[in-house]
Amino acid sequence: MVASASPIFTFASFTERGTGGTLFAYLNNGPSSLFGTTNTGNAADVGVGAPGIPILFQYQTILGSLPGPLQGTLLAHMIMNAPVAGPASFDFISGNSSERIGGSIFITLDTPYLGQNNLLTVSFTQSGLTGSDGGGVADVSGDTGGKGPVQTISFTSDFINFGTPVRDELTMSFTSVAPCFTVGTGTPDGSGCNQTGIGTYLETFVATGTGSFAANPEPSTFVPEPLTTSLTGLGLVALGYIGKRKFLRKR
Repeated sequence: MVASASPIFTFASFTERGTGGTLFAYLNNGPSSLFGTTNTGNAADVGVGAPGIPILFQYQTILGSLPGPLQGTLLAHMIMNAPVAGPASFDFISGNSSERIGGSIFITLDTPYLGQNNLLTVSFTQSGLTGSDGGGVADVSGDTGGKGPVQTISFTSDFINFGTPVRDELTMSFTSVAPCFTVGTGTPDGSGCNQTGIGTYLETFVATGTGSFAANPEPSTFVPEPLTTSLTGLGLVALGYIGKRKFLRKR
């Protein structure tokens, strides 16, 4: 295992669009879960029908020179499909509940650049969704250089090159979790938040969210070649070959 002291470079981040609402939602269906944004603040709308509100995505300056359309804050959509590794656990000492999840995060550019829109795809296993049970704050964290269960994280993008991975990391933080962050029994406790239920799964919730992604080695930019340019290049090669054959025949 790589030591946690290995350097790491944050190369991208996202925030909720400034609507003033808790429009990120974690929809837990027991052994599977979905995470994304909604238009209504209703978690049941995640992944159903029209996409939720855009997120604000940004590549970090460590990536060097990015084409203008990929610089600054970008409107994008995000969805996470995450099978749950098993029932949630509750730590009586810390008061935290947690659930181990894995799956894929897809962040797509709303306005494709050169016909491409995959800002970032993250595949991961054994990341922890953790928070104080009954509270309003939670986070998802994964670090292939950290302690605990063996984790895997991999990144792909239409615009970013990732070298042979030494250490990868993902972090998502949630505030204003509603009704609260807890393992559910379906029994209200009077505050709209379910009581802790050992051996079951986390309750569905909505929240305000942010996130970041980091890697070692430091990623670099990669600009896809426009499809029209590729076709033009092939056409020119073909015309050159035909012209050469005609010239040789005349000789």
